[in-house]
Amino acid sequence: QVNLVRASDVSINASGGLQISTLSQVDSLDINAGGRLVADFDVRQDVTLRGGPVEASGQAQSLGLFSTGNVLFGDLDLDQDLVVDARGNIGQRPGSQMLVSGVATIDATGAVDLTGPGNSFQSGMTVAAASIRIVGDVVGDAEEAAAAAAAAAAAAAASSSAGSSTFASVLRDNPRLQATVNLDGARVG
Repeated sequence: QVNLVRASDVSINASGGLQISTLSQVDSLDINAGGRLVADFDVRQDVTLRGGPVEASGQAQSLGLFSTGNVLFGDLDLDQDLVVDARGNIGQRPGSQMLVSGVATIDATGAVDLTGPGNSFQSGMTVAAASIRIVGDVVGDAEEAAAAAAAAAAAAAASSSAGSSTFASVLRDNPRLQATVNLDGARVG
């Protein structure tokens, strides 16, 4: 177990598992564990974690996480990007939230299940996995809502009597819908 407060650039190599329970006021962090890695960090710049399985929580500029097993996230707050490559499943502790201001790129051989209600992936995501469940992909949600709105507008244009109820159901079913829809030539009412 490692407890570290106030350091510049920190690099840790361990031949076996490693638990980092207090790591704060550090400029950058690079950890390579030969087994299970548990890291809770407060880092000013970038964090790179390698091990497997990996549990990670904390705040930093960006996080690169490479796991030979499963990944479990706790609370995470990143000012920039998240990159995860896991040879297993990727999950999230109940009640935790992931706030990623940059792009999230996730690759897993198993399932990705990031469903914390407070999650926010502000710049979107790229995910490759056996199955995917994610809450908080702001860009993905907006694209999905825009596609739903476009489909509703097309339906409204094709059938003026059904158009208003179709568009209304899209709005009802997508409370976070924020899209501009051009209804030129459609009769809605």
